[in-house]
Amino acid sequence: MNHIKSLVAQDGKLLHNDQEVQQEIVGLYKKLLGDAAEQMPVINPTIVKNGAILTREQQLKLIERITIEEISRKGLRQGDPLYPYLFVLAMDYLSRLLRTLKNQPDFNYHPRCERFQIIQLGFADDLPLFCRGDEVSIHMLYNCFMEFSKVSCLTANKSKSSIYFGGVNPIVQQNVMDELGFSKGELPIRIQLIKSVLLSIKIYRSQIFVLPKKKILKAKQYMIDAGVNLDEILDKNHININYIYKKLKQDHQKMPWRKLVCNNGGMPKLIFILYVAILGKLATRDRLVRWGIANELLCPMCNVEEESMENLFFKCTYTAAIWEKLLQWMNVNRQPMEWSQEIELTCNNV
Repeated sequence: MNHIKSLVAQDGKLLHNDQEVQQEIVGLYKKLLGDAAEQMPVINPTIVKNGAILTREQQLKLIERITIEEISRKGLRQGDPLYPYLFVLAMDYLSRLLRTLKNQPDFNYHPRCERFQIIQLGFADDLPLFCRGDEVSIHMLYNCFMEFSKVSCLTANKSKSSIYFGGVNPIVQQNVMDELGFSKGELPIRIQLIKSVLLSIKIYRSQIFVLPKKKILKAKQYMIDAGVNLDEILDKNHININYIYKKLKQDHQKMPWRKLVCNNGGMPKLIFILYVAILGKLATRDRLVRWGIANELLCPMCNVEEESMENLFFKCTYTAAIWEKLLQWMNVNRQPMEWSQEIELTCNNV
């Protein structure tokens, strides 16, 4: 306080007395911190356990003591490296909390989101929440968010938040707005942001699956061979991509393993590896040697047999032991079979 000779109070009064300056500063910080609550809301441990859990080592790393030197040197301001972690922790709890709605029989997903069970999309400064436009589902979603607000002290700014309806009865719309206190918004909302995200996904995929130059140059010939009338397409204002795709795809025999790949709920990269493995196109050492890329043939895990796809997944002593443990864990009383037999058995049980 020795360095503050005077201070203008919030009411405009000029303060010169050290005691008054001190009271004004303390009062300001008390307002920023807020009033003490009689009973602080606590995080629901059941919601926290509904997802990935940190290991003990990660927990101890997270609660390491922060020294005074670190605080005085860095502090915690907007843009601090710690902020993304705090954001992710808060959004992860919200996601786990919202996932509990799927167990509620009265809650209905948005028709366009039900297949993937999407309720929210978390952006840095926006939080779109989705559900079907019936009053019960909207109130259940709102109450779930309010539970999150009590725990995190993060509230929705009603002057900056809106409800967006699509195909909802006007009477229901008015009832929802009156009860929740939000205004009605008009689409499009953040369409440019969503388009940029979708475009980035396309660009990312195009970087992974690079089209060969020869095929691009021969695209016209491919379309002619498939029976696509190019003159008819060029004369139209709109190109029917679905029509061109079906022409290029033509009629082929359906593969018996199509359901194993197309109806798989696993991670996309793992499904892609499965697809490549079924086609026998994995870059194992036996193929790399034939291409002149590698010189070593032996499997790096067992150092006994050549590394092939069959050896990599089943014949290697290391992977065979893993398969046996997995089968025991799943209460499947049999020994691992060959790759083709495993695929055939799996396809028959899909």
